[in-house]
Amino acid sequence: MFVYKTHADPTPSLVEAVRSGTVWVQVHTRDPRDVALSMLDAAHRDDAWGKTHKQEPLQDIDDVKVRLRRLIRRHSAWAELPGALCLHYEHTAFSTLDVARKIAGHMGLPASPLRDTLSAKRRFTQLNKGRSQRHLREMSPEQTEAWYRDFREHIDAYCPAPSGSVWISRLGTQLGQVLRKFS
Repeated sequence: MFVYKTHADPTPSLVEAVRSGTVWVQVHTRDPRDVALSMLDAAHRDDAWGKTHKQEPLQDIDDVKVRLRRLIRRHSAWAELPGALCLHYEHTAFSTLDVARKIAGHMGLPASPLRDTLSAKRRFTQLNKGRSQRHLREMSPEQTEAWYRDFREHIDAYCPAPSGSVWISRLGTQLGQVLRKFS
């Protein structure tokens, strides 16, 4: 068995292997707003270490949009392949065992040994800050909404609806702002 991780476009030979059933594709996705924040973290970390950039360095969140659109185009090329299993970052980063079981099932492999090799504390993804739905905490409501408009098609197709106390808290804050305007 061979695992190939890439951010590149699928090649014609890989597409043919997927269509013939000899290759399984798992596509991992994340809310573009969270990807943008992580890309900025990585750029700032690289700057702090004096690393040189292949491309123009990222300065702010809007610099990320051009690169992000390219990544989303590539993501879609993989996700639209027949039989592709799409997995979301929220599950990959925080429910590792469940995701490993889904991948094993997708490939027709037994999932029983996974319990012995994976624990809830081990993750098979890089974590910059390791926070769920960062955009709800680190972007203003206006930024969150503007980015949603810009990336609506991708978010609606591949990103689960926000959940949990952060979303409820943000909603409560926004409702409070609206009520204050009218009182």
